[in-house]
Amino acid sequence: MPVRFDSRASTHSHRHAGSALTTGLIVLALIAVAAAVYLASAGDTVQGVDHDRLVKSLGLGSPVANGLADGYVDADGDLLADAPTQTRDPETLRFCYIAGASNISPSQFEALLRHIESAVGKPVEYVTLASDDAQLLALANGELDIAGFNTGGVPRAVNVAGFVPCAAPVKEGEPASYRMVLITPAGSDLAKPEDIAGRSIAFTSRYSNSGTKAPLVLLRDRFKLRPSYDYDWRWTYGHDASIAGIAEGRLEAAATASDLLAAAVANGQIKESDYRVLYESEPFPVAALGYAHDLDPALAQKIESALLSFEATGTPVVDALAGADGLTPVNYKDEFALIRRIDDAAGFKHQLPESAGEEEKPSESDASETAA
Repeated sequence: MPVRFDSRASTHSHRHAGSALTTGLIVLALIAVAAAVYLASAGDTVQGVDHDRLVKSLGLGSPVANGLADGYVDADGDLLADAPTQTRDPETLRFCYIAGASNISPSQFEALLRHIESAVGKPVEYVTLASDDAQLLALANGELDIAGFNTGGVPRAVNVAGFVPCAAPVKEGEPASYRMVLITPAGSDLAKPEDIAGRSIAFTSRYSNSGTKAPLVLLRDRFKLRPSYDYDWRWTYGHDASIAGIAEGRLEAAATASDLLAAAVANGQIKESDYRVLYESEPFPVAALGYAHDLDPALAQKIESALLSFEATGTPVVDALAGADGLTPVNYKDEFALIRRIDDAAGFKHQLPESAGEEEKPSESDASETAA
């Protein structure tokens, strides 16, 4: 968190004599001078162990150049893994959409599963997975055949798990999209992103594009604000919690997704009069659906055709897809270019998790404060 020095920390007790107080103040002044010299010379280097933990947990480190993991081949240059020599043709197809999302139920996808079954001539079952990591590992290990990932998760799934995105939600003929928004309580004195300097902002989780990665890069690169140095931060572990914190005035600022904010307004979780928008980004695609790269090419083509021909209108799938009424072809190389740049700029290295457990949450020592 931003460095603060408090003269009261050097005063042991009112019982100490004036000489002791003077000595304490001198020592404190020397420490302050040393710290100032250090920070001036350190520039953009990390500030210590606590900052190291923060950078590691947020993924805001040195820029990286992500790409397909070793073992994958991309002969046509579309940035997607080509089908290997040995492919799979499972008797039953397994599907999971955005694992761990609290607002999504497997029953919402019943119509889509039956549609895919009819198109491919194979049974399709929904697999419930607890976390992004579990979904990623299942896809990489051949235990998942069809999947959907949220915006921030798509590039990582492509690069380390062989995900082939082929369809994206569409609404009234236009690709469904959302924006990253920085919001503050309506009564706040914050008026623009620069005002976050010296204050606190809430992030959702380290894998979220709109809740963490995009605002981190935006604040750092556009507004020259660095976490821990220039502002405090906290985890909420979910967009709903961040929005609730703003509605209740417990958070000074929060990063969230415009579509989720609109949904929260619609369901009464927050009123438009409860918050103000400090910043709104350019549009991002909301999600992508696709298949495992190692499926038999003929089967993969049938799955893609089934996804793109599905009519969601009148089915619960509409709610699961954030109001989208169908699916449209997605060009990963072009349409997810901004998401890839954000990951690279943030130093968010794509790699398979070590286990399929729930996402690791930073300890309270990694953040200035942890919201419920």
